[in-house]
Amino acid sequence: MKQFLKLTLALMAMVICTMCTNDTKAQDITQTCEVRESVEDMYMSFLHVRELTGHNDGKEVELFLASAGLGKGYAWCAAYPTYIYKQHDLPVPKSPAWSPSWFPNSKVIPKEQAQKGDIMGIYFKSKKRIAHVGFIHKWPPGKQYCITVEGNTNGAGSREGDGVYVKRRLKRQVYKVANWIDREPPNC
Repeated sequence: MKQFLKLTLALMAMVICTMCTNDTKAQDITQTCEVRESVEDMYMSFLHVRELTGHNDGKEVELFLASAGLGKGYAWCAAYPTYIYKQHDLPVPKSPAWSPSWFPNSKVIPKEQAQKGDIMGIYFKSKKRIAHVGFIHKWPPGKQYCITVEGNTNGAGSREGDGVYVKRRLKRQVYKVANWIDREPPNC
């Protein structure tokens, strides 16, 4: 009888523990999805941003640059996600203004797992590195294109643009995707 009681109590403890773990995972997924929604809301709120004189300047541009430790006049595509992530207490690379720093192996994910708020990088042969970054906004399954939101670009998709734009890019243009928001991406 004692053996049966011990076994029953152990089994009940395992069930309760599993329920708590599943509940915690559900809470984590909900919180992560809320963070992604908030990141999306913020990056979309800056679609009006245009440089003041076309020389990497202007109120918001300089705010983005300052968040990455830079002043007026520097290229700012990587400073844009730096500012957004810092506003959400999310981690950023040690050198956030340097586009390649957003793609350490520990953060790179398969492109098919890309979700809104993840960081995409475009490789430039002339630079021999990732030289432009932006946010993944949508990664439609089965489509050849994705939707991004990028700073320091323009209507043509340049890496030296004049503002924040929504871009429709071929998925093959995206060299890497990095997830800095969560360890195991939920499907938000």
